[in-house]
Amino acid sequence: MKKVKYVLCVFLIASLMLTLFACQDASSTGENEMLEYPGVSWEATPEEVIQAMGFPEDAVQSSSDEDGYNMGVENWECFGVNAQSIAFRFHTDESGRNWLYNIEIVYPEDADMDAVRQAMEAEYGESVSTYVTANVDYSWDEANTADADASPVTQEMATVGEGTLCWLSPTAADYFSDDVRQAAYGEYGPSYQEVLGRGLTEEEFSRIWESNYLVQVFCTENAYEGMDIAFSSRTSNVVMFNASYLELYRVYEDAQLFSTEVYQNLARSS
Repeated sequence: MKKVKYVLCVFLIASLMLTLFACQDASSTGENEMLEYPGVSWEATPEEVIQAMGFPEDAVQSSSDEDGYNMGVENWECFGVNAQSIAFRFHTDESGRNWLYNIEIVYPEDADMDAVRQAMEAEYGESVSTYVTANVDYSWDEANTADADASPVTQEMATVGEGTLCWLSPTAADYFSDDVRQAAYGEYGPSYQEVLGRGLTEEEFSRIWESNYLVQVFCTENAYEGMDIAFSSRTSNVVMFNASYLELYRVYEDAQLFSTEVYQNLARSS
């Protein structure tokens, strides 16, 4: 159940971010290819993050649950501008190892976001304006589909939203070996039998594999716009790092995380 919930969070978070900030059919071109926060590796443990950031231990607020470990600090300078808070989220695997996968920086409403954007462009290169995404139609009914060449998995272009900058790392296809792709497909492909009436073909899986940007970074002045009233007290100036796909596929490479049960639950929830 823990694995199921974690994989659901990976796909839901990534999908939500790409939908909200809606982000060149290529990755960003800066030297920091995996879009790491300056000085902090995606492989860093919570203790290593605290050391790299120089956080006073008594300033760190933390919490944990069955899915992972969270920690943050208030009033900290990020990209040269004082932030209201910076939070780091980790997924805890079955061995107890915490894997960093998400960083959220919240700035006050009066923060100099132009300075933040300039600092991020210096670090990560030019931001992107469009991206390719793969969508799975979970209402697919092949028996009632007249076009024999139609597919439940399609690719489309999306454009970054106004007031938002977006940087993208390489995709899973660019970064991981073909052995990882084949192993993932071996579990992923058949798992949609229950909801689609058949498993995914290798071509369909490749559309998804080629569209999974391992790290996505957004700098926006429109965060939470149009969302539930529960977010109304939050500032709209947010920088978000999402390495969910990097963490997910990396764990799978080492520990065979993907399973038919995981993807059946993922498909049913969508």
